[in-house]
Amino acid sequence: MTSHNGLLKAGFDFRLTEDLPAPFCELFSRKDNYQKKYKTTSGDFSVLLSVDCGDLSSLPLAFVLDRPDSLNGQLLPHISVGNNICYVNEDMSDWNPHNPQATAVAVDQQIQRTLEIAVSKDYARDNGFRTEFVNYWDADEIGYIFGGQGCIKSNDFNSQLVAYQGGTQGAEVKEYIVYEEAIQLENWLSLRGAKIVGSPFETVCIKIQALKVAPSIWPLNSLSDLFVWLKTTDIAARNELAIQLISGGSKTNHFVLLDIKDEGMVAVKVRLNQRLGKTFPKIASNHTKIKRSIKPSHFISALESKKSSIEFSRVRMSSISDDSLLKRNRPVEFDLRNKRIAIIGCGTIGGYCVEPLVRSGAGRGTKGLIDLWDSDEYKPDNYGRHVLPEKYFGWNKATALKNRVEADSLKGLNIRAHAQKSSVDQLIKMKYDIVIDVTGRPPFSKTLSRKVREVANPPIVIFGYNHAYGQVSAVFVDTGKACYGCLDRLSVLNEKDIPGSPESYSCGSVYLPYDASVSIITAALIQEAALNTQLERLPWTYSQHTTGKAIHHKRQNLKPFKSCLLMEHNL
Repeated sequence: MTSHNGLLKAGFDFRLTEDLPAPFCELFSRKDNYQKKYKTTSGDFSVLLSVDCGDLSSLPLAFVLDRPDSLNGQLLPHISVGNNICYVNEDMSDWNPHNPQATAVAVDQQIQRTLEIAVSKDYARDNGFRTEFVNYWDADEIGYIFGGQGCIKSNDFNSQLVAYQGGTQGAEVKEYIVYEEAIQLENWLSLRGAKIVGSPFETVCIKIQALKVAPSIWPLNSLSDLFVWLKTTDIAARNELAIQLISGGSKTNHFVLLDIKDEGMVAVKVRLNQRLGKTFPKIASNHTKIKRSIKPSHFISALESKKSSIEFSRVRMSSISDDSLLKRNRPVEFDLRNKRIAIIGCGTIGGYCVEPLVRSGAGRGTKGLIDLWDSDEYKPDNYGRHVLPEKYFGWNKATALKNRVEADSLKGLNIRAHAQKSSVDQLIKMKYDIVIDVTGRPPFSKTLSRKVREVANPPIVIFGYNHAYGQVSAVFVDTGKACYGCLDRLSVLNEKDIPGSPESYSCGSVYLPYDASVSIITAALIQEAALNTQLERLPWTYSQHTTGKAIHHKRQNLKPFKSCLLMEHNL
C-alpha cells in the first residue's frame, strides 16, 4: 500500500494544488496535498496535510485551513501563527514508514488529539503554552543578549542594531545585540565581521511573572496590543513598562526586552509617535525616586492608543550567557568553570580536546584558566590528523590552538599558550586543579605520575593516549591510588597481532599511520573524564575504545598493581 492509499483510507481527501487557498497553493505546488475536517468541542477545523516524502521517511506537515469563527484571531496552543499544527515531535518519534496505513491512522489520531488540546478552556489551554510561549512569538527580527533569563535589569543593558554579510547569497543580515559592556559589543562585531547600523536604542527591560501566559488575540502588532496583553498577563509589568517609556522623555526609539518567568526572553522594537513623546516629563535617567513618583495611570490611555507607536516589530531573542551556551552539557554544577587546567601536548589528541573542554566551561569563571603547553611547530605533515587548518603552518602548536579558539569564541577566555616544553616540577608549582597529559611520551608520564604524589593537594592527572598502534583510544585518571606504571597490568595486544612494520620515520620524527578518528575518540574520553572529576565519586579511572585485534578492557577503577615497576603501592 502507498502513502496515498493509506491517507485516503484514513479519511483524507486528495486536493489539487490549484484548488488550495493562498499561500498554500504556492508553498506546496510540488507536494501531494490532502484535506480533512475534524470535529472538536469548539467547532470544526479544516486541516491540510502536505506530504513531502512519499516514502514517509518524514511525516506530513499539517496546517489549519479553516477554524471555528469563535477562534478566529486567537492564539491556540500547538498551532503556530502561520497555522502549522505541531501534532508530533518528529525528532523524538518513531514510526514504520513501510506500513503507510498504520502511519496514516497514527497521524490522523494525533491531529485530532492536538486540536482537542488546542480548544480546551482555562487552565488546560493556558498550560498548553507553558515553557513553549516564546515559540509562538512569530518574530520579525532576531537578537542576541549577553545575559541570562531572570537576570536582567533596565539600567544594565544597551542595545544596538548591527549588520554583516551572510547567508547563502552573501546578503546583508541585520540583528540586534543587547550588551552590558562596550567590550561585549566590540567582540561581537569582531566575531561576526559586523558593522553598527544607526544609533543605540533606549533599552527597557521588563520582568513578567506570567500569571496568565495565553493571550486572546495574537500576534501583537502594536504597542497598544502589548499593553492590552500585559493588562491581563501581569498588571505590574504593564505599569513598569509605562514608567520606563515615560522616563525616556522625548526619546522615541525603544528596545523593549520582555523577560517572562519560566518561559524565556522576547523583545519588541518600538518607535513612539513623536507627539506622544513630547507629552512625557523630562526626567534624568539617574533620578530613580522621581521615576517612581510618576503615576502611569496618567499616561496609560495614551500608550494604549492605536496611534501610540508608528513602528513596531517583534524580535526573537537568544541568550548568549555562559549558562545558556553550556546548558546542553551536564548540569551546571558539574561543568569546568573556575578550574585551573593544563593541557600538556597540543598534537592531534590535545588539539581535539581543547574545544570540547571550552564548551564544558573550561577557561571561564573568575578563577578559570586553560594553559596549553607545546614547543613543537605545526607542519604540513601534521595536517592530515590535526584540528588546525592550513593557515597555521609554521606556527607553534600551542600558540596556534590558542589563536584558533579565541578567534571562534564570543567571550574572553582565560587561555594561555606556552611555546616550550613543560617540566614536571614547573607544572606542579603552577597548582593546577587538572593536568591533562597527552604528550604520548611514557617517560614524561611516569615522572609526572610519581612526582604528584610528593606534594600536598596534588592535581588530578588525566592521561590520554593512543595505544596498540592506533587500535586503542585510552584514558587513565590518576587520583593518587593506581599510578601510570600500574597500566602495565593491562595487556592490549598479543605479540602475534603486532604489525610487522608499523612505524614511519622522517629524520628524527616518528609517527604511526592511522586515522584521526582514534585521537578524536581519545579526546572525547578526556572530556568525559574531566567532567567526571567534578562528581563526588569517579565512575571509572580507566576507559578505552578498541578496534582491530586489540584486547578490550571494560571500564574500571584501576587498582594498584603489585608488580608495578614505577613505584611500590600499599595494597
